[in-house]
Amino acid sequence: MARANTNEAVAIAPTTPATPMSTWTSGMPPGQNTLDSAIERVQPMLQKDYADWFSTFALQQPSGPNDKTEYALLVYRIPHPALDEAVRKALPDIKVVFVDAKISAKQHDALMNSVSFGYWKDRGLQINSLSCDFNGVCTFGVDDPDKWRAALEAEYGKAKVIVEKQGPATPGDAVNPAPTPK
Repeated sequence: MARANTNEAVAIAPTTPATPMSTWTSGMPPGQNTLDSAIERVQPMLQKDYADWFSTFALQQPSGPNDKTEYALLVYRIPHPALDEAVRKALPDIKVVFVDAKISAKQHDALMNSVSFGYWKDRGLQINSLSCDFNGVCTFGVDDPDKWRAALEAEYGKAKVIVEKQGPATPGDAVNPAPTPK
């Protein structure tokens, strides 16, 4: 659960369709284009004028026609009143929920880039996956987490590292394989 700047808790977990029949016939919720356009309107400003505070966006939208979830643009940022005001002014017609983050997108990119795959490979560790969230925590996917956890925690900080078992990707591991033509 994340905190909105209004001091009320905001659930940000995506909802799942109640039944297989609750998906959109178009494949996309009807309000998604409006939210995508809203991002296009404010993203350049946030990246230019508020890069030290802006983290990322997420969309809150219904998972299907029977889901009553309200459409909203979630703006993850390090709290900054001027950023919030600029977004509200630019998007008066869009419901915006501000969600606190611990790091900006700029800091996130620096964090991801601080992990040297070559350094670890030279020491015998193959990092098979790496992801970092906007709270500054990185998840490393490795073959033997118990063997490497202490070394990764010592390098990056125990509170900032999660080490999970993850084998290397193989050609058949496509996350979203292309549909087979009929």
